[in-house]
Formats: sequence, C-alpha cells, structure tokens
Amino acid sequence: TVPSVITPTPSLLQQSQANKAESFAPIYYPGTASSADAEPIVLAAEEERAALEIRFFSAPVVTVAGVVTGSGGSKFERLAVQLLNKNPIGAPGEVRAGSVSSEGRFRFSGVTPGSYLIEAMGTDSSDGAAATRVSYGSGEIEVTGQDNLSISLGLLACASLDGSIRFDGESDARRPSAIRLMLEPQHAVAGSWIAARTTTVAGPAFRIPSVAPGRYRLWAEASGWNFVAASIDGRDVRTDLAVTPAQSAVGIILDFSVRPTELSGTIQDAVGLPAASYVVLAFPIDDTKWFWQSRWIGIDPISSDGRFELKGLPPGAYYLAVLPDEGGNRFDPTFLAQLVGASVKVELETGKPVHRDLRIVGRK
Repeated sequence: TVPSVITPTPSLLQQSQANKAESFAPIYYPGTASSADAEPIVLAAEEERAALEIRFFSAPVVTVAGVVTGSGGSKFERLAVQLLNKNPIGAPGEVRAGSVSSEGRFRFSGVTPGSYLIEAMGTDSSDGAAATRVSYGSGEIEVTGQDNLSISLGLLACASLDGSIRFDGESDARRPSAIRLMLEPQHAVAGSWIAARTTTVAGPAFRIPSVAPGRYRLWAEASGWNFVAASIDGRDVRTDLAVTPAQSAVGIILDFSVRPTELSGTIQDAVGLPAASYVVLAFPIDDTKWFWQSRWIGIDPISSDGRFELKGLPPGAYYLAVLPDEGGNRFDPTFLAQLVGASVKVELETGKPVHRDLRIVGRK
C-alpha cells in the first residue's frame, strides 16, 4: 500500500499569466504535468511506503490552431483533425477531435500542457477515380503556457502496397484459401488513426490499400503454413517496411514453408537432474527484433523430465537462455540484453530440427 499526501502548490505559470484560463491537468508523481517526466514508484512484495507526497497544481489552458494543406494544392471532400496526448507510461492518452473549416483551418481550445501528436486525414474522389484517395499528415507539438496558432500540417497521399505470395514444398491443392496480413506501425500512439491493421487475402497476389507514409512491421499467417520471409529485392522487411507517399507496386514477396523450424533438447542441473523448475527462452541475436509481442521470441517451461521444445520460430540466429522465471519481461530489450552473456547461440532453419542438451552451472 502507498499512503499519500496531495499538496496543492502554486503554478509558476499561474503567477506569470494571471489573465489566462486555468484547469487541473493530470499530475504524475512527484508533481509534473508531463508523463515523460514522471518518476516510477517501486514496491517489493508486501512493502508499505509511507509519507508519499504528490505536488498538485493548476495549469493554464491554451488554444492550438493551424491549417491543413494538401500536396500540390490538393483539395479534399472531407477533412478530420485530432489531437492525442502522448503518454509513454502506458495509460491511455486523451484523444480530442477538432473542428475543421472548408479552408482546412482547425482549432482546439482548453488544451492543458503536455506532449501531443496532432494528425489529419483527408479523402477525395471528386475526379471520378475508381477508389477514394486518402491522404495523411501528422506532427508532434509541445504545449506549454502559450497559445500556438500557427501550425501548418501537410498531408501526403497514402500508398497501396502490392506483392505476391509464394508457397514452398507443396502442390497447389494444399495451399490455403485465406492468408492474414498484419501491418503494424513501428511507433504506435494510442488512439492514432495509424494503428495495427489486418487484411485477409486469397493470394497469390495481394494489395493493402491506403497505407500512410511511415515505417511498419509486416507479418503474415496461413493455416498449416509457416511464414518465413517478407522481402523487397531480397531485403527482409518484416520488421522495417518503409512506406513512401503514393507508393505502389513495391513488389513485396511473402514466403511460406510447410516445414517449421524445430528446437528441442534437455536441461539438467549441476548434478545431472532434470531442471524442471526452469524455463527456456529463445530470442534473436538481431536486437531490432526485441519488441513487444515479437514473434522471434519464444518460451517453453521445462518438463518434469527436463525436456523442452520450441517449434515454428522464424528462421535465423538465436540466443538460448535458461532461467528460473522470466517474470513477464521476455519482450523487454533491457532484460534481454542482460541475458546475452549467459546464453548459447543456435541457428534455426526450416525443415532442419536442432537439438541442444544443456547443463546449468552452479545450481546447488
């Protein structure tokens, strides 16, 4: 438990701008309106922390305004703008829709200090095109105690990602009728229009329409098959797919194999007994693949007879670690970096089972 004291304190901005309207902004420990400056409170099991003090204050609310423009003077049938309070500590951020005039001017009133993402989306099908064109733009702003009335937000045309799907080792009769494509922005903000999306296609060709410019991760799934690669001109783009404005026909090739990777073995303690209370963690040597819900990270509890098995990890080079418990940290890059020195390396390929027998050194 954490008994706390909330102490109202005068805002410096309040003293210097007495004529501005004020509001109570969300306050993070030890007393900041910015979640980026918040300090963690670490509690051990059954620990009680007394005399925790949070400094609470009011803050001026301001107006954020500007104009949305299209590339080459493009006009849009519909425009939408929203302001998102970026919150890096995991809590959902506030999302506010703004009013937009026919000239593209927008306005947000009563905005409290903080870090924000402002984004706009426009659609147009006025020239008789077969499909509605979508354009998108965004920018980051830091709101302090002053109005910001001169924001210019340029919109860029979204892309269509085209590609083909290849299946290795089986006849056409075994190929799946549906393939799920998952496109995820590398740096997502809660509430943003640029969010993870799933598209189901039949293959062998596919198209993902209206993709905003940016950097993405790409994954695919098909029942009974193992996704082994996504490439453009031989370059792997599964964790870093760069999308440029109005891009099309980029030639993405998705490869599937009916043969999974297989990693198995036994784990013994220092005296040769099965290490049944441990887990095996496999994670990629390439640290760009150390992210939340990464499919390159696999874990398996060791069985009572000391055996483990990991099947279906993407092909590549891995670290293999044995530990009592990963504590839900297996996607944390800092945690994984600490395991590297105590890990062994393995190389996984489709259709080539790998077996490793390991012994834990130093366990009493």
